[in-house]
Amino acid sequence: ASFVLSKLGRRSKIMSLEESVDENIDIWSQLNGPYWYLKTPALKTGVRVLTFAESEEAEQVPMITQQFAGAGRVVFHGFDSSWRWQRQGSSGDAFSHYWTQMMRFLAGASVGDGKAGIEISVQSRQVKFGEDNRIYVRYLDPQQAPPEDNVVVQLTKNRLQSQIVRLSRDGIQQGVFTGAIGGLQLGKYVIEFVNPLQGSTKPKSVNFYVSTGDPEAEYLEADEDGLRQLATSTGGKFYDLEDWGRVLEELPDGRQVVVQKISERRLWNNHWFIGLFLSLMSLEWWLRRRWYN
Repeated sequence: ASFVLSKLGRRSKIMSLEESVDENIDIWSQLNGPYWYLKTPALKTGVRVLTFAESEEAEQVPMITQQFAGAGRVVFHGFDSSWRWQRQGSSGDAFSHYWTQMMRFLAGASVGDGKAGIEISVQSRQVKFGEDNRIYVRYLDPQQAPPEDNVVVQLTKNRLQSQIVRLSRDGIQQGVFTGAIGGLQLGKYVIEFVNPLQGSTKPKSVNFYVSTGDPEAEYLEADEDGLRQLATSTGGKFYDLEDWGRVLEELPDGRQVVVQKISERRLWNNHWFIGLFLSLMSLEWWLRRRWYN
């Protein structure tokens, strides 16, 4: 049996034995195959295949798989003969190369930077008609990300037509999920998070527009939904022009904040100034007396 990289394995750094993608695929196909391997009947949800083994029956059997368990990273090997990779590869030791970067990947599991919550973003906020767009959902704390690819968002067009979009994990990034959306019609789209929250607050919705030309000239009306969200998130309030008369009435009283207190010592109360003044007056009187006498 020989090894074949999956699509995910081809773009995964932990499976990279060469810098070039084509050379890396060739190296993996030339590595010594396993003496024996375990045939897994079915993959569990959330398991992602990095490498297959091509059997004599032209059957592709998952050999190296990866999944997340909480904040941990798990990699399964369905064979036990990677030692045969010694003295193989351009480096002369594909065995050491592979296991060194694999251990770094497993030991480098991120526990987050103290942030929490979920962020939604899109590849482009302005999409031309006929083009696709891509949705991204990022868990700021990777430990809160679901182990399975079951992140769901709702895509709404012009506040009327809604559809559910299911996202899958972006490669081997634990906290990032993505999905492409196509067949977009002209109009405004709103993306809202559905599940799973797992204790996090619901993230803000994200808008994008599909147009045939300049979006600045096509959408001339104000984005009231976006302004209301911005005002709410910053502790403010949104007003229409019709409600402008209530602004002064509802405007809260501000509180005085002392930035820096300046000393109020008066100039005439300074002893050095009085001494200087008397000295100048005395000098002037002495010069006048000497000059005229």
